[in-house]
Amino acid sequence: MTQLVIADTSCLIILQKLGLLGLLSRLYDTVTITPIVAAEFLDFLPEWVSILPVEATLLISLEPYKLDLGEASALALAIKHRQTSNVLVLIDDLKGRIVAERLAIPIKGSVGVLLQAKREGLLESVRPHLETMRRQTNFRLSETLIQKALEEAGEL
Repeated sequence: MTQLVIADTSCLIILQKLGLLGLLSRLYDTVTITPIVAAEFLDFLPEWVSILPVEATLLISLEPYKLDLGEASALALAIKHRQTSNVLVLIDDLKGRIVAERLAIPIKGSVGVLLQAKREGLLESVRPHLETMRRQTNFRLSETLIQKALEEAGEL
């Protein structure tokens, strides 16, 4: 079964602000987004990003969860393809992560991407990136999450 990595807007924006957007192509070769996520990203999309349409009926089925449109579209795309692909959704928003877990959709956030990059030798350390995330973006990182990530990265 092929892997289909679907990104929500937040992961793309956070990694771009860190200057690490290219990590996604090194980790996953291709990242797929919806036209809604592409419109929210508001920047140049690298050639390794593919755009797939999302079915309106699937998007409508997620309305009761009151998700952001980009998150809902990413999850709807995952629902559509999970029978034929090994799906992973890159999503940071807590509400979106909870819905994904309820729907049994595998997820990873921006911090998880950094940890995977370190494990695969693409980053020497996650600490400076976590600090930059905390200082220079609107991404909220709890002290507990930072400590857990640093422990997992072997940087405590």
